[in-house]
Amino acid sequence: MSRMTVLGRDHPEDVRTWMELQHGQWVTPTEIQRAILNHWGITDVVIGERMATGEATEVYRVHKRPTEGQDDGLLGYLRIANHGGLNDAEIILMEACRAAGLPSVELLHSSPYQLRNGQISSDLGATFLAPAVGLNLAEAIEQGTYDIEVINTALRNAGALLAHIHSLPDVNVGVAQAVERGLARSQRDDFSRDLAFLRRTMQYIPEATPLLQHIKQAARDHKAGLADIQSKYPRALVHADFDPKHLFFDPLTGDITSLIDFGGAHVNVAHADFFHWKTFSPMTYEVFLDAYLDERFGFDLIDAQEFEAEIDLAYAACNLRSACVRMDQLLVNEAVGHLHNCASACDRIAPRVKVPTASEGALSY
Repeated sequence: MSRMTVLGRDHPEDVRTWMELQHGQWVTPTEIQRAILNHWGITDVVIGERMATGEATEVYRVHKRPTEGQDDGLLGYLRIANHGGLNDAEIILMEACRAAGLPSVELLHSSPYQLRNGQISSDLGATFLAPAVGLNLAEAIEQGTYDIEVINTALRNAGALLAHIHSLPDVNVGVAQAVERGLARSQRDDFSRDLAFLRRTMQYIPEATPLLQHIKQAARDHKAGLADIQSKYPRALVHADFDPKHLFFDPLTGDITSLIDFGGAHVNVAHADFFHWKTFSPMTYEVFLDAYLDERFGFDLIDAQEFEAEIDLAYAACNLRSACVRMDQLLVNEAVGHLHNCASACDRIAPRVKVPTASEGALSY
């Protein structure tokens, strides 16, 4: 549970509410799970209990049915997404990573399914994923029992991997087309919408009031800065959940062996892909980021420093969005924690953003 908190401590009462009221409502009946697997020719298996994953996303381990003298080997993971059907960007990005030789988890099957009135319909995304290879990086970091040089090598390799993922529109036609389709959505002003929502829903929470006011005062700077990076950089198909808990590595070499959980993939500025790592693994962020900047910018230190400073624009927006999600889930402490992160990022944004004057065509807010 510690990896979902942004406040540096757990809130068991909040997490319990989340599990019961949000997470727990999405459980597809076993007969529907079997029908989906049967459609792919996967039969005579044992389906495990739902794993604790995303709010409206179900993941189940699928094992071979054990026979005498044989182990019940893990075949893979059945993933069912209950909001919005199959995420095309998820499938495109996974397949593009595999085609480029990047260590994505292997997509074995995918179909647009949904359960309606006890029947399967065509709006829900179901995928079957091969097991990840290697050791989980987040668990290895938390245990502290692995060679620090190997861990640092894995962190650097993770940074280089993300840089390669962001370059996929240049080498993969499918990714380039997906980016083109998602371009309008990636230019929307969600910051204004999210701030308005939080000012309504958190107006009676004492800890939130000064933070929201602080963020409101910085909103014009944020809008100007975001418009600047949107015009400056090509869009990428971002993973959106890129952090150590979704990465696996070889404990002998530090090579990244698997990347999982592509469900949040979407079109955005590349800066948005640093939110999860900076929030949930701050102690390893610098090593990871330096490797990304080296891989992407090489010896162009000025461009690398500029990109690094601009990450706060996406970091502020992502924290504000996460605060909205946590309020929807009744996780008030978590929402306040994300507001703290957003406000701190806004403080770092203000000195470096030049907001145009009215005569220069100022952005209205």
